[in-house]
Amino acid sequence: MEYLWLVIPACMTLLVVLFIKERKQKKETLTQLEKDGFKHVFYGDGTNFIAFNLVNGYFRFGRLNSGDFAERPVNFITNYEWKWVDRNAQRFSNKFFFYISDVEHSMHEVFYNDKARKAEVEWAKIQAVYSECCSSQYQVVENMERNDRYDFFVSHASEDKNEFVRPLVQELNSLGLKVWYDEFSLEIGDSLRRTIDHGLGNAKYGIVVLSPAFFAKQWPQYELDALVNRSMSGEKVILPVWHGVQHQEVSQYSHSLADKVAFSSSSLNIQEMASEFLRLLQKNG
Repeated sequence: MEYLWLVIPACMTLLVVLFIKERKQKKETLTQLEKDGFKHVFYGDGTNFIAFNLVNGYFRFGRLNSGDFAERPVNFITNYEWKWVDRNAQRFSNKFFFYISDVEHSMHEVFYNDKARKAEVEWAKIQAVYSECCSSQYQVVENMERNDRYDFFVSHASEDKNEFVRPLVQELNSLGLKVWYDEFSLEIGDSLRRTIDHGLGNAKYGIVVLSPAFFAKQWPQYELDALVNRSMSGEKVILPVWHGVQHQEVSQYSHSLADKVAFSSSSLNIQEMASEFLRLLQKNG
């Protein structure tokens, strides 16, 4: 028992030190967010936060008390909602959920606990800030300095236009990206290599939709293999998209093409895929 009187003061001192340290870190994180242009910060009644930069269309999310955060374009937020947790048929606590198109961070929560009025006010603010942030991101992409007339061209089998290609192009356009695709609807007898060369003459990247309809055109082997290393001035690249095909099927037509990293419509929806293409463009220019 005599040792207990020694332990209690030591524990109290440690708790005070940790509390002061956490408050200091929280203040430093908020100051850094302000300095970096993330002026709209929401952290409710906890330490999880989400912050928006209305100049560049990005958001940050993480923990105030640790300084850890991730940063993404705002279009990576696929949905967000406000939920209450009930206990004994009574509203007990509430939080905001943000669903993010990111493998490492698919969901982020901001806790409001029993602060109903604060949650109500900030929910209205978040909706307005999110909408403005999306508009800002669109303008940033729209005003990007470009050396090419288009960001992407999309080479595809004509059979895939209505079901997949057109919705993808519309989503890319909604993000402010410039896409060229009407002239790249492939028919039997077309030259794949000539089509790719034509596209790369006016676009930064070439998206090639590999599908059953695409392979049914029976392209010569050398044309399929050429897609893997095709480039112009060391900067232009081909981006394969697998639509309705798996690795084994692609490998039957071209081993080198099957080994190239590709997006797949079976693992990414249209919005997620468009977001990935946007991130690629913003990262590499």
